[in-house]
Amino acid sequence: MKNERDEELDDETSESLLSEIMERAKDAETGDSHNRESYLSDQRFVRGDQWPLWAAQARESAGLPMLTVNRLRAFCDGVSSDFRRNEIEIRVRGVDSKSDPETAMVLGGVIRQIEYTSAAPDIYNTAASNAVTGGFGYFMVNTRYCGEDTFDQELVVEEIKNPLSVLFDPLSVKSDGSDGRYCFLYEELDDDDFERLYPGASTSGADVPYGAESWVTNDTVRLAHHWYVDESEKKEIIQLSSGEIIDAEDLAEYISSKMVETYQLLDPVIIESVHKQVKSKPESYLEDIGEEIVNRRDVSVRKIKYVKHTATEIIEGPRDWPSRWLPIIRVSGKEIVVDGVLYRESLVKNGRDPQMMYNFWRSVVAEHLALQPKAPYILTAAMINGLEEYWDAPKAGQPYKLFHADPEFLSQGPRREEPPQGSAALHNEAVTAGEDIKVALGIYNAGLGAPSNERSGAAINARKAESDQVAVEFHSNLAKAVRHLATVLIDMIPRIYDMPRIMRIIGDDGKHDMVAVNHVDEMGQPQGPQFSPDMGKYDVYVNIGPATGAMKAESAAYMTSLVQSAPQYFELLGDLIVKNSGVKDAELMAERLAAVNPVLQKQRADAEGQAMNAPPPQGLPATNGA
Repeated sequence: MKNERDEELDDETSESLLSEIMERAKDAETGDSHNRESYLSDQRFVRGDQWPLWAAQARESAGLPMLTVNRLRAFCDGVSSDFRRNEIEIRVRGVDSKSDPETAMVLGGVIRQIEYTSAAPDIYNTAASNAVTGGFGYFMVNTRYCGEDTFDQELVVEEIKNPLSVLFDPLSVKSDGSDGRYCFLYEELDDDDFERLYPGASTSGADVPYGAESWVTNDTVRLAHHWYVDESEKKEIIQLSSGEIIDAEDLAEYISSKMVETYQLLDPVIIESVHKQVKSKPESYLEDIGEEIVNRRDVSVRKIKYVKHTATEIIEGPRDWPSRWLPIIRVSGKEIVVDGVLYRESLVKNGRDPQMMYNFWRSVVAEHLALQPKAPYILTAAMINGLEEYWDAPKAGQPYKLFHADPEFLSQGPRREEPPQGSAALHNEAVTAGEDIKVALGIYNAGLGAPSNERSGAAINARKAESDQVAVEFHSNLAKAVRHLATVLIDMIPRIYDMPRIMRIIGDDGKHDMVAVNHVDEMGQPQGPQFSPDMGKYDVYVNIGPATGAMKAESAAYMTSLVQSAPQYFELLGDLIVKNSGVKDAELMAERLAAVNPVLQKQRADAEGQAMNAPPPQGLPATNGA
């Protein structure tokens, strides 16, 4: 891929563009402020900041206990762990006549390789976990050079740790953000780092536009990466009688290639002459190839522009971004529309009140017990005569108590009264609040793997399935985000991997392979998969299921149970059991067991017999088998 160069802008145009960009940033921040504020509040709450300020101040001033027993964190971790236990698998398939299965297979392998080099599953989990605890998360697609000594680039999936560093089009309603018209990703740099990276750029806050004062402080400068959709360019498309749809500007090339193919032209001089004649007035030659124009219309050319800027100046760009899609992809939590306003809610939202009540009642129980007097000693004055100071201030950890025998009570010594009893009512309120958390979240003990009232396997599974319903929307929105990611990658792959190269791909079975793309033979004919903008249309679908390791372990356990009930099956299944066990040298052991598997031995013998009896190739004499 060749590097895109920045567009040349005069000062007036640059100022106008920056003003428009800063207006977008302001709209994005204010238009989605309710979700951003809710994200920050929920994240603080699940981290442990669970007491309202007024209650915390009142209890602190009164010297009362203020406990935080954070049960919500365990529920959030339980849902987040589901993302790690399940694997997201991307599949690619062709949808038009130009697509082919081999290219679809290679595209899928390239996407899996991009995921592998990017550690994408961890990135998906981070974004989904942010959606669980805050209401939304993000990740993005980016490009990077393959090495320090090459111009080849590759695609990567990158993590966005802090979702609040993203400003997204507030009019975007799709959970994955695929309908967004612009987005920002910003970082805060201290003045020294900014001046080192961008010498000559301004760090002054004097010219900061109104409403963007937070972009420049005494110590930091906000640097923003901005992408936006540009549809200012127009083009005409035409539909031919054969059903082919092409750009009007490509009509001459299309007719020329068809004429060369139809009349089997081989002479380069004649071919060049045909190109020149057709180019002068292409529509007049349509009849020669049996075509006519049946439809035509003007369309907008969708492009993505990239700008790097501060509040006061454009640092880089604008320049074309190699995609039709914004590179930042959103993972939403639960989505609810109220009075025309879209709210993205976390799992925490409904559990906040019962969690605060749980903290309150646990604190009240601790307060109640702390205010109870300690169990007093029952004794006589004669027993501690002369030992008053010792009894009034006993040493910590003293293993014994000194006292005098009272002549009137020779058979007795000092003894304690029964300790004070806790309030059953207070304890019950704390238990009720704990149960309210489960009800509000819809997650019960069975869903957490904890003991519950259910005893039968069916009852436990039913309650667990009920708890799993809570995570369905989070899983669904993550799947939508990954599907859109694959769509973005398929759009970018022909633009980034546009030169001949040898690439590593990962197959559906997880095996790595090397494949040559964009290669041609000596006659200039394509060889193997060709990545180009006209390679055909492909779409994607995703599957979410147990991770490969878990499926292998389940398969090995099931086959082992069969062998335990019928040991004779081991010679048939032994190689598969060992192969799926995941132990060291499993492949080697499975290979040796497969060598003595009677079914496989018969298959090999049949294959060898068919090879011996096959007719000889043409031109070779038949043998008598001796």
